[in-house]
Amino acid sequence: MNWNQLIPKVKSLLQRNLPPHMLLIHLGGNDLVSTHLGKLTKQAQGDVRTLAMLCPNTVLIWSDVLPRIRYRGATAHNKVEKTRKTFNSSMRAYVRKWSGKSLRHPQIQWHSDQHFRPDGVHLNDLGNDILIMNLHHGIRCFEETPMALEFPIPKVTMVEPKVNSEINAHG
Repeated sequence: MNWNQLIPKVKSLLQRNLPPHMLLIHLGGNDLVSTHLGKLTKQAQGDVRTLAMLCPNTVLIWSDVLPRIRYRGATAHNKVEKTRKTFNSSMRAYVRKWSGKSLRHPQIQWHSDQHFRPDGVHLNDLGNDILIMNLHHGIRCFEETPMALEFPIPKVTMVEPKVNSEINAHG
């Protein structure tokens, strides 16, 4: 599915169904090579805005575009990877502006072929299992912890406060 198919598909579904409680958007990987980053980001952000208006009580969830070993039609893999990362970052921030949430997939890396089919584009069974598990746990996290904005929840490094004896010995 490409970006230009999203809104017509959602409108069609809304003719027969009530708006969902949550709407997960996992889209864009097929557009990274064929569409300039600025144009893709503008279209995606416009579609998020449209979805927020069509479904005002629906929680929008951005699911990061996955990395790939190969991008069809690409001549420079590193350039597409940089575009993917920039696009994901922009979309995570934009979806949050509409009270949405974001879902990352850190377990799937382009430099590890254990998650991909031989074509380097599509996930294999293990990769699909990881993606589905991550989507499941992310949605569950957002249901159980409405204040959570991202899954996996970023780790916060705690710094131990210095005790008075350490301060006095060094200071």
